[in-house]
Amino acid sequence: MTQNAAQLPEIPQPPKSPLPVIFGSLGGLVVGAGVTLAAFSVGGGEPAPEGSASASASSAPVASASAESPKKKGTSLPERALAGDKAAIKELEKRPREERTAEESFAWDLVSGNLKREEIKSIAKKIKLSKLYARDKNTAAKLRELSEDRQIGMDVLRMLTEVEGAIGADLLYSVWIGSRKSTDATKLAEELLYTKTMRAKASKGLNVVLDMRAATDANDCEKMKGILEQAKEHGDNRSHRPMLRLFNKRGCGERKKDDCWKCFRDTDLLKDAIAAARNRKPT
Repeated sequence: MTQNAAQLPEIPQPPKSPLPVIFGSLGGLVVGAGVTLAAFSVGGGEPAPEGSASASASSAPVASASAESPKKKGTSLPERALAGDKAAIKELEKRPREERTAEESFAWDLVSGNLKREEIKSIAKKIKLSKLYARDKNTAAKLRELSEDRQIGMDVLRMLTEVEGAIGADLLYSVWIGSRKSTDATKLAEELLYTKTMRAKASKGLNVVLDMRAATDANDCEKMKGILEQAKEHGDNRSHRPMLRLFNKRGCGERKKDDCWKCFRDTDLLKDAIAAARNRKPT
């Protein structure tokens, strides 16, 4: 009996189904995907469907993040002012410098500079529209004041070089000679006036006084004779003071005691030029 049992043939076993292994692998992938989706949801991606495990796992952190990051509340005062927020600009302007931070001071410097540039644009428009405004002494005084401003001085002088006609050169001359002391603005205004660009725009009266000042600096008597002849015909009251200086009989020679203007001393040229020009207004 035992021997017969041992001799019985082996019954083949059915092959093991691969489904449990596949389902097991798929289950792992699903779980992994759920974790990934949950992480993605927390990181700012699309929220998981309501009721899912990932949605419930990520709902608390998302709510907390949205509550702590308002869009505009965190924007600083300097940033808002630089972006053009009028309320922020007023607040920054009124804040005493002792209470400002360094960043607020930098921001106010930029903002105030831009506001002044808008004022320059407004003045340029008024100059173009009104000759009375352009010739008003208050306009010239305002431009001299703005030309000395470190933020916008260059902008003022550039604007005057771009004004059409002679008035821009006239106002540039006012900036040059209107100050009692020499400054960076007055030096640049003088240099600009002697450029070929501005000489071409300048009136005959202004060109006379520019030539007169240049000849005085060079102590060029023969050249000055020709300029005085021009002054009788085209000179205006701006050349009056430079001509008065020509009465001085010293300034040349090795010891600066000789007369620089001997070539017309025995004529009435200087007196005639002064008489013709002193009451003539710039045109």
